[in-house]
Amino acid sequence: MATYRVLVLITLISLSIPKAFGLEIIRLSIGASNHELFSIVLDATVDKYGPYRFEINDVSSQGRAMEELANNRSIDLIWFATSSEREQKLLPIRIPIDMGLLGYRVCLINKNDQYKFTEISDKNSWERSGLSIGQGQHWPDTQILLANNINVFTSHSYHLLFDMLRAKRFDCFARSVREINREVKEQKLEDLSIERDLLFVYPMPSFAFVSRDNLALAERIRYGFKVIIDNGHFQNYFLRHQQERLQELNLNSRRVIRLNNPDLTQETKRALKNFPLWFPSFSEYH
Repeated sequence: MATYRVLVLITLISLSIPKAFGLEIIRLSIGASNHELFSIVLDATVDKYGPYRFEINDVSSQGRAMEELANNRSIDLIWFATSSEREQKLLPIRIPIDMGLLGYRVCLINKNDQYKFTEISDKNSWERSGLSIGQGQHWPDTQILLANNINVFTSHSYHLLFDMLRAKRFDCFARSVREINREVKEQKLEDLSIERDLLFVYPMPSFAFVSRDNLALAERIRYGFKVIIDNGHFQNYFLRHQQERLQELNLNSRRVIRLNNPDLTQETKRALKNFPLWFPSFSEYH
């Protein structure tokens, strides 16, 4: 009888703390950025869900990463801009991990091309100018820009887009305000420069995604985000990594070109409407 009671007790403990003694391996794409943020998110879950370790796999393109995740092959977690297609194939965790800044875009241009943009004041004047934008083939931005009657040239290769810009295949490589300064510095793009006057704004949140049947990991990530939002660590991370970059770009002095995103799902619109951390200029879309 005593042995039976011990076994029952062990079973109850194992059920109440299912991952206390197991290491969860979470496979990521080599092309993913923001590893630090997701380390903070997952670290906040260890007490409840147990230890974890990231494993980086050799999947670089967004298109391939999405297919690998959808088919439960070599990726467990990815994060990128949402779209109706991605939300249909994958399970989104509808928390904008960059406060919506992925939809704030400035142009990377050839150094001598600033004059092309001096007369642009809004979407209509951009359309009349005939200027074009370069984007990744599988990026949701591409469909947003096309839906707003903007000329777009695409490539399957992120790195090739820089060469296409240099060759003047298009006029503007639209980059997020959270990434363009880092790209210019790290890649030493001496022949290219950041356009000074314009800012594209459209609602395009970046979400974390897991496979549709991995409800446990989705729950763990939601819990981690709730913890770091409630304790202020998410806001601190954002300010530490983005505040200086945004100041360098002088966003308040730029002429804003507002675009619609017809691909936002109703579920995503509802999730964002009451999200407490959302970059202020997006409030008009709610």
